[in-house]
Amino acid sequence: MLPSPSTAAPLAPAPVSTAPFLAEVARELLATHGPEALADLVVIVPTRRAVVYLKNELARATPEGEALWAPRIAAMEDYMVERAGVQVEEPIALQLLLFDIFKDFDPDLQFDHFVGWGGLLLQDFSTLDQHLADTKAIFDYLAEAKALERWQLDPELKTTGLDRYFGFWGQLRKVYLRFKARLKPQHLAYPGLAYRRAVQRLRAELKDPKQPLPPLHVFVGLGGLSKAEETFIGLLRKVGRAELLFDGDPFYLEKETPNRAGQALRRYWQQWELPRDTFTYQEHLRGRPDRKSVV
Repeated sequence: MLPSPSTAAPLAPAPVSTAPFLAEVARELLATHGPEALADLVVIVPTRRAVVYLKNELARATPEGEALWAPRIAAMEDYMVERAGVQVEEPIALQLLLFDIFKDFDPDLQFDHFVGWGGLLLQDFSTLDQHLADTKAIFDYLAEAKALERWQLDPELKTTGLDRYFGFWGQLRKVYLRFKARLKPQHLAYPGLAYRRAVQRLRAELKDPKQPLPPLHVFVGLGGLSKAEETFIGLLRKVGRAELLFDGDPFYLEKETPNRAGQALRRYWQQWELPRDTFTYQEHLRGRPDRKSVV
């Protein structure tokens, strides 16, 4: 195991490899955990496509004639939804429910008007929850900001349309809370809400002494994690139930580099004090011949 970034020396030149990242991950899993212990693992990858490819690579890496009990392999979003214990509802059904709730606050609202911004509002709700935002503080700030804006208006310019506009911002938090309350009994959610509930359930599970520890999780090839994903992984790491493998070229991991493409990877490296071999130790970018064509 190589040292964490706080004690590591500058990165040495890395070897060049032509093996795909998932092929290396498959060999690493077999070498570290063995064919029998793999069945107890939960391996999380970024997409459903990666699930298929990793399963294929595990089959190729298994010695011929040997049986393999494959680990549970799931895409990150699918796994978070499963951990939340909900089903993600279709966007059109969510928008219809949201419209129904808005009608309670504004009976004159027309659907053809709502449909122009209802989808965007639903995305905003999802983003707030996926990043574990303090929604009360945000909605209160928006309401107060709009109240100041309204106060600055000339009283003679105020109209019914403006009253409805400013009323929208004042009712937004109530709409958000009622929207979640309507979804909860049916075990439905939108994507961001599923992420928030997955974190809440894991936190409660880890606090309960009667609950067994979760299985070991191996997070593979993730990047640009949301706050909910970072928190979920962090909670598992605190109890020793999470390992991470990143496809991070040394070019992106150099300290003091102005390269913004590796900013997230460098932050994970520092934040979690990950060993250097958590990242792919290969020169994919600088280790290959540089070919230029002049047209």
